[in-house]
Amino acid sequence: MKLSQKISIGILFVTLFTVGLAGFFVFTGTKSALQKLIGDNQLEVTRQTMDKIDRLLYERYLDIFSVAESTVFLSQYQEGAITISQEDLKKEFNENTILTGPWDFLFAVDKLGTIVIATDDRKLGQSILYNKPYEQAFEHALQGGVYFSDFEVSTYTSKPTIIFAAPIKSKQFGHPILGVVIGNFAWPAVLEVLEELKEAAYLYNAQGLLIGSSDVDKNNEDLLRNDSKNVIVQNAIEGREKSDIFPHSIHGVSPVLASYVPQLGYLNYKGSGWKLIVETTTSVAFGPAQKEARQLAMVTGIVSLFAALFIFMVINHSVVQPVAALTMTASIIAGGDLARRAPVRSRDEIGKLAESFNTMTDSLLEARKFPENLIHSMGDGIIAFNRDGRVEIVNPQTEHIFLMKQSELKGKDIRELSAFPLLRPLTEMLLKKSENIKEEVVLHENMTVEVTTISLGSKEQQNGSMIVIHDITREKQIEQLKTEFVSIAAHQLRTPLSALKWAVNLLLSGDLGHIVRRQKEILEKAYQTNERMILLVNDLLNVERIEKEGAISRPSLLDVVELIQMTLLDFQEKQKEKKIKIIFKLSKEKLPKIFADEGGLRLVIQNLVANAIQYTNAGGLVTISAYREDHAVTVSVQDDGIGIPKYAQARVFTKFFRGENAIHMETQGSGLGLFIAKNIVESHRGKIWFESEEGKGSTFYFTIPTVQSS
Repeated sequence: MKLSQKISIGILFVTLFTVGLAGFFVFTGTKSALQKLIGDNQLEVTRQTMDKIDRLLYERYLDIFSVAESTVFLSQYQEGAITISQEDLKKEFNENTILTGPWDFLFAVDKLGTIVIATDDRKLGQSILYNKPYEQAFEHALQGGVYFSDFEVSTYTSKPTIIFAAPIKSKQFGHPILGVVIGNFAWPAVLEVLEELKEAAYLYNAQGLLIGSSDVDKNNEDLLRNDSKNVIVQNAIEGREKSDIFPHSIHGVSPVLASYVPQLGYLNYKGSGWKLIVETTTSVAFGPAQKEARQLAMVTGIVSLFAALFIFMVINHSVVQPVAALTMTASIIAGGDLARRAPVRSRDEIGKLAESFNTMTDSLLEARKFPENLIHSMGDGIIAFNRDGRVEIVNPQTEHIFLMKQSELKGKDIRELSAFPLLRPLTEMLLKKSENIKEEVVLHENMTVEVTTISLGSKEQQNGSMIVIHDITREKQIEQLKTEFVSIAAHQLRTPLSALKWAVNLLLSGDLGHIVRRQKEILEKAYQTNERMILLVNDLLNVERIEKEGAISRPSLLDVVELIQMTLLDFQEKQKEKKIKIIFKLSKEKLPKIFADEGGLRLVIQNLVANAIQYTNAGGLVTISAYREDHAVTVSVQDDGIGIPKYAQARVFTKFFRGENAIHMETQGSGLGLFIAKNIVESHRGKIWFESEEGKGSTFYFTIPTVQSS
């Protein structure tokens, strides 16, 4: 199949896919938006219905208070004694009942809890004490406040209700309470609010018991049914107001859109934590929305189809056909005809592509020889291997290094190159390691090279490899001369410095005669300077010994805690001088012994502690810790000193390196301590590292394997 045909099919497929995708997104987007709008509207209806119930109950809250303050009680009810006839009192009481409510049962009790006025004469003279719901309302009202209960079933009327109660207060000074008015709210008033809804509505108390619904026929049958384990009811009890889709309704199996809101109360009526749930089957709720979404998606799909077909025709003329012509030209050039050029039909991107293609073709003739010219001009030796592992290119520098001609090496593989004595060290290293390497190789006594291997191509497709041979003989000779010079200088300085120390110490002791204070000060400075020189010489000699002989000389079983304690004794004078507090934190468990060189390990601890003290300001804190970690003992030295800048952290363990902030704080120092410490620790098969932040301090760690792991 030709490229033009593939592009045409691809564009057609993309066109149809785009049309379908656009219709899908329009349908789902419109459907989702309309469903959300419907859910929000139902939630608002639910919220308004709950508010309506709260306002209804708030009015009863005010009514019971109004009845308690009515004239019949304030003028006739004196100190618990009724001064007018029961008939007249009941008449006025019933008038108040008609003007308020609705009430199923309204009555007044004296301070002893006895019913003295009631809409039902049969209850007169009865005590409400021992009737828990009414006793609770009575006791609360006697405290002076208006009371309302949660949903109850009245023991007097056997009807669902909410009990309201208010105190009857005298107008006398201090407003003493004379009795209490208690009313059973007529619950059907709440059910009428629910029945006004077109949707199914369910009212639950805080425990998930059904206390009312919009289904008139089932209100008595389902009253106080426990639906707390129903998913919708659980969400209503546990969550805030929300609309959501559920797979099953509360009392059925059809999927529903359920909206639920909590009871918030109104003004002084705070509510009892009820939950109102309104639900509508999804087919009823979303049927119109789905129809509108389908119609809109269909219109969008048709418009998108015509637009996509037009775009297809434009792309075919302006892109597909020119690309087909360019493809044919590329095939001819790939066959070796570099004289062929692609036709330029326009000035757009396709035309510029054809021009660039022609420019690239012009460059191919020159580019063929460029890599070989580059390799031949390099100062390092280069041996390039093809994908079969045979020598393809050898530059003049390689011929100079190995004293061989290109013709002797070309076409041979690594094993065949081993036959040449000068190449043998190089080939032995290459045969041992398969990955890219960078190592030093000694070809003979007067020649050391750094060999780097480079893979050409990707992991999936190897196009060969290349060996870069860099002559580092001169660098190695200079490094050797420098090392020998430092070694000779250190050895030569050691004896005179020791003699100078002895002489100055003799003068300071007064054995050669009395010296004045000024003379003593000068001699003490000379002594300290000589000590620093001795430390520097010792560091240089330690470096020399480590590089020549290794860092371990006399290994033995050691107790790390004892070694640290003994080493810290050396710093008592310096600690007092800088007023630095040193803390040694002992591990709770006994640490195992290690097999190590005592002198070397002591030197590591000395260097780390000395650095911590030296680069910590006066009054600072240095903490040394030792603890077991896996099969090793870890020692850490922490300070709150100047820290190490980030840019300097990579060079901390190199020879003669000191950070700028360290030099600024303490000019004296060799820069060898951490280099020596690293070599000693690694010679014991341990590791050393640090954590540091400039201005906040550093923590150096090192580990030494225990005897069992050694």
